[in-house]
Amino acid sequence: MAWFRIRYSRNAFVRSLGARDAEGLSPAEGLRAMAAFYRDHRPQHAPADQGDDVLEFRWGPGSAGYELALLRRMRRHGSDDPERVLELRYGFRMTPQREAVKAGQHALDDPSATGAFVRRVTGSAAWKTVAGASVVTRSLTEA
Repeated sequence: MAWFRIRYSRNAFVRSLGARDAEGLSPAEGLRAMAAFYRDHRPQHAPADQGDDVLEFRWGPGSAGYELALLRRMRRHGSDDPERVLELRYGFRMTPQREAVKAGQHALDDPSATGAFVRRVTGSAAWKTVAGASVVTRSLTEA
């Protein structure tokens, strides 16, 4: 298990990828990479079992059309510091099929359950509407 400081989550994620470029990952590669990072890398002072380290998958209409986002939300336990969010976002052209899939999210607060989380995401209607589609935009941000 590797540890990292919350404020350096983007750097820790990029290092976990080795030679791969974070913004060049396909949605499937991004999902696997973010899930592995959540499973294998712990932010200091942010226990997942207390809701201070959560992995989320969100989908729905956005500024780039139809968007999928993988977010890791971290907060130092017992602190008044604002939450930090590491986000890998993909944008696709809006289509009637994608528009019919309402916005939503899945969340995970148990690093040992990342396999089930990945299966839930890839089995979702939101994921299936973009399977094989061309990505219009992609970004990795930390806030």
